Parts: sequence; structure tokens; C-alpha cells
Amino acid sequence: MKDYMKEVLAALDTAAHCGLPSPIEPGHSLVLHLGFDSMKMSLLSLALETELGCAIVLDEWIGSHSDPNELTVGSLCRYLQETVDVDQRHAAQG
Repeated sequence: MKDYMKEVLAALDTAAHCGLPSPIEPGHSLVLHLGFDSMKMSLLSLALETELGCAIVLDEWIGSHSDPNELTVGSLCRYLQETVDVDQRHAAQG
């Protein structure tokens, strides 16, 4: 199963327009550590679509965490594993 870290890091860089710590770790919170707000989350969704070549909606991922600080780089990678991989399998079967 693909881990999506490379794509997530590229999308984070695009959405943040610089100023990210180096290195970015899976435990970094997008809100607490990387300074993402709702506008940057929208830009992240668009950047992920560009990186992955398919539609990415982050509403479900965001809504699944009661604390915004739980929106980590690692949890985003896991969300993409669950959603993008499933969508690709369904497309291959169709």
C-alpha cells in the first residue's frame, strides 16, 4: 500500500507558500505546527488533486477529528491510503 508521504509533502509546500519546518514529520499537526487555517486546507486539497491526479475532498478527514491538532501529516497519509487506494481499486474493477 502506498504511503503518500512524498505527495503530501509536495502539496503542503504548495499550499503553505513557504515557511514550513524542515523536516516535516508524520506527527506534525497541520494546525498547531504548520499553521494551516481553513484557506490553507482548501489550497491543500487542490494541491493534493494536482499531485495525485484525482479529486480529493478533505471534509471527511477534517470532520473525523474532534481536535484540530489531531490533523497530522501522518493521519492525512492514512486517510489518503484509505480513500484514494479504494477509489483506484473501484475504478480498476469498473
